[in-house]
Amino acid sequence: MFKAIVADDESLERKAISSILSKNREIGVEVCGEAGDGKEAIRLARLHKPNLVLIDIKMPGLDGLEATKNIKDEHPDVHVIVITAYDEFDFAQKALKYQASDYLLKPVRPGCLLDAIKKVLQRINHSSESFLPANTNKNTDENNDEENSCDSLIEQSIYYIKENYSKDITLTEVSNAVHLSPYYFSRLFKKKMGMNFIDYLTNLRIEKAKEFLIESNAKVVNITYKVGYKEPAYFSRIFKKHTGITPNDYKKRYKVQF
Repeated sequence: MFKAIVADDESLERKAISSILSKNREIGVEVCGEAGDGKEAIRLARLHKPNLVLIDIKMPGLDGLEATKNIKDEHPDVHVIVITAYDEFDFAQKALKYQASDYLLKPVRPGCLLDAIKKVLQRINHSSESFLPANTNKNTDENNDEENSCDSLIEQSIYYIKENYSKDITLTEVSNAVHLSPYYFSRLFKKKMGMNFIDYLTNLRIEKAKEFLIESNAKVVNITYKVGYKEPAYFSRIFKKHTGITPNDYKKRYKVQF
């Protein structure tokens, strides 16, 4: 059984998270302590040496981010999931800098919380991550950890997009899939990919449409739906904007003869 600490200055929030874990004991996490502020979270971490800390950012006295930094410094193997009502890029960036494993927005849906916890437990079980900084070049190592965390999240999002581009997916759906706020995910995606989410999705759909037009006998209307568009006329306009010709002309020009 893995041990967890829940830290939030609102008693109802602590009880809600603890209740979610107690009702889903099959995931193997037991709450060993609850804290109402950052200092208490640090004390409980020293006392219980948990595997996981679920912590709110805005708390009286020492806030959740500083408490996270302190806990990670003292217990590098502890995984921290930051939970907050504040959808701000700086908070999420600091959470990653302080080596938090995930960043969730309130109100947290039970499913999202459990998914985030399961991912952390997989990391623990497979020992696939080590957050122990070297005694030298600590700042460099922390920056590398932050960069690697960001890269990993973007890789997960790209995989999700490629698996679901044929559906009516949205930025919010993808950000939820990687447990980030839409605002932070949008900023991070553009920073890493050099384009925004909708441009990436559109480019992917157009490239897939080209493949279908060349390599299959499918009609344009059917390809429209296969690449995630609902209206053939709209798809044709988008396709021509990106390629300079209509889907039918592209098919005539490049189609492989069967």
